[in-house]
Amino acid sequence: MTMLLIIGISQAVFSLINSSQFKDFYLKINIQKAEIMTAMLKEDVDYLLCKGVKIHKLVKMENMLKEVIDVSPELQDISIYDSRNDILHLANKDDAIDFVRPQQNVKKIDQSHSEMDPDFQLKKKLIKTVEDQDAEQSIVEGTIITNISKQVLFDKIFEIRIDSATVLIISFLFMVELLIMIFRIIQSSARTDQSTSKIEFADIRPVTFIFFFSFDLCISFLPLYMEQLYVPMFGLSKDLVLSLPISGEMLFAGITTIIAGWLLDRINWHLPFIYGLVICSIGSFYSWLSPDAYHLLFSRCLTGIGYGLSFMAAQGFVVSYTDNKTKTQGLTQLFAGLMAGSICGGAAGAMIADRIGYAPIFFISGILIVVTVLYTLYFMRAGFKKKVVKKRIDDESLEKDSKGLKLIFKFIFNRNIFSLLILGILPTAFSIVGFINFFYPVYLNRLGETQSNIGRIYMIYGLCLIYIAPLLSKFVDRSDNKKLFIVITGLIGGIAFTSFYFVEGLWATMITVLLLGISSSFDASRTYALNLKITKSLGEGIAMGIFNLAEKIGQVVGPIMFGLFFITTSVNQTMAVFGIIYITITFLFMFTAQSDKKLKMQGR
Repeated sequence: MTMLLIIGISQAVFSLINSSQFKDFYLKINIQKAEIMTAMLKEDVDYLLCKGVKIHKLVKMENMLKEVIDVSPELQDISIYDSRNDILHLANKDDAIDFVRPQQNVKKIDQSHSEMDPDFQLKKKLIKTVEDQDAEQSIVEGTIITNISKQVLFDKIFEIRIDSATVLIISFLFMVELLIMIFRIIQSSARTDQSTSKIEFADIRPVTFIFFFSFDLCISFLPLYMEQLYVPMFGLSKDLVLSLPISGEMLFAGITTIIAGWLLDRINWHLPFIYGLVICSIGSFYSWLSPDAYHLLFSRCLTGIGYGLSFMAAQGFVVSYTDNKTKTQGLTQLFAGLMAGSICGGAAGAMIADRIGYAPIFFISGILIVVTVLYTLYFMRAGFKKKVVKKRIDDESLEKDSKGLKLIFKFIFNRNIFSLLILGILPTAFSIVGFINFFYPVYLNRLGETQSNIGRIYMIYGLCLIYIAPLLSKFVDRSDNKKLFIVITGLIGGIAFTSFYFVEGLWATMITVLLLGISSSFDASRTYALNLKITKSLGEGIAMGIFNLAEKIGQVVGPIMFGLFFITTSVNQTMAVFGIIYITITFLFMFTAQSDKKLKMQGR
């Protein structure tokens, strides 16, 4: 705790020092720029005055001033006064005004702008040079005044402070995960000293943190990078093409989860996990080198294969080292590490991309995934020893004849499993990935928001899963009605999208992401399914593979469907309608799936 407090205080002090230094540097640079521009304008006006043009006859001078303002966002206004200090011409961000001609409809302005803070103002005399008896005489005809915008400076300082706050949150999360990692390493060393190979489900958290920090460095800008490399593809609209990398990644991840689920019932978790990491790393390096949209799409599909293997294997680890009483806590530990890594990676990647561009982030991602492989090989080796698993009768049937395939179909079309897949897991995955991974980054980018702000909003979702979900998981584990929490997840998710009917833009996005984060914190779909008798008969590995496949199908379709929202007449109304549909689907699940208590009474 002391270490976290020191980090917080240090970061706050650094932020104040950084802001002060930036203000001094900003003023110095922009005063120099304003001096150059003002000197050029003064030279032009002085030339006209020397040619005999009266200062009150400088026709359309305000338009010339406006041209300078338009290319200089750091300037507030430029004005010209006569020798009596009466304003003649003014240009600012909104207007170009000629005060000399009374027939013009001159808007009322703040006449005190010529008396602004002298630190933000530059004045130069307009001089007419005349020859008098072989001598030059300089006559002051007026003044040109340039005001530097305080608001732009304050906005820049605010951005710096927001960046500092973001870094503080990332530092806090990173330090917490680092302390957890150190604690697990110390425990691992203690186990080695005691000649025991015991490993616990919480050991997966540091691994998933490092992996998803690396993997999600590009999460907030992948559609935007696709837009940079855009070429027409498959006759699709541009908005749909932008969604293809995410959809392709999720499609191949979904296909891979089925294979990984089948493998996890037969081999230990670490082989598919490590192979998946290696494939992810190769895919990230390929994304870095991609020359066009086709190569980027293929590289993300390759990355999806690795992602599916590793993510499924991590869940297999949790299932192997938990029981019915600790399963939700184990999955929560996994997802807490996942989301902490995703938050830190997404925000860090967004801020770095603002400065060095999108492509290098994929290279950094590939390197860090290699680090994840090394960590796993060294610190998780106690879990590499294959656990002795008692063969199930159904497993033997699956190996010898076609009864296993029949059992899979029986499992999928079970009333409760089918309702969960179609009305629970699928729409939740559809909405979360479609909105968070694709829709809102593109939506805010088109509204002019910076990449840093886009990355920061993603943090809201992750923070909910890190700090709210672990608290709720204890209630979920203790509750005998897991179905209730699935319904709550859907209702809050649907309400999230209806917020677009009342507000729009940045605020609507923030509200939706926050509510989606809260709804995901209630999710108990896997716990509900894993407690069913038919799931245990099929095998938890294969069952989890089917759940993940349904989830990936939703994640594939989500970005494509949300891409279609952009071509509707009103994006906000479309989002609200989608929210109502989502709520309706949740009610269908509530009426079709059986409650836990009823299933327990029936022995199902």
